[in-house]
Amino acid sequence: MGENQKLKMSIKNLYNLLEEYPDESTSACEFLNFLRSFLRISANPLPIKEVMTLIKENKPTVLFTLKKMSNTNMMVRILTGLSTDMDIRVAEYRLRKIIK
Repeated sequence: MGENQKLKMSIKNLYNLLEEYPDESTSACEFLNFLRSFLRISANPLPIKEVMTLIKENKPTVLFTLKKMSNTNMMVRILTGLSTDMDIRVAEYRLRKIIK
């Protein structure tokens, strides 16, 4: 499977996670697992700011929980520390464009 196909599948998986899991701290592990697998994709550029913007907008409690986890996990610290001031509509547009 090519990297573009992996990227498409991963973004679709993100949308499924956003729909399936409630915005509760108990859901943070599912999103953490997603982020770990997402970072393994070799697509360039990897739309990580877009992904983090969607999580921030749709699952603020999950993001807060991930930030609390960042004390013991450098990867999470970097991801949650990203400037996610991207407009949600821009993030949605870019991700939808990838999965078309």
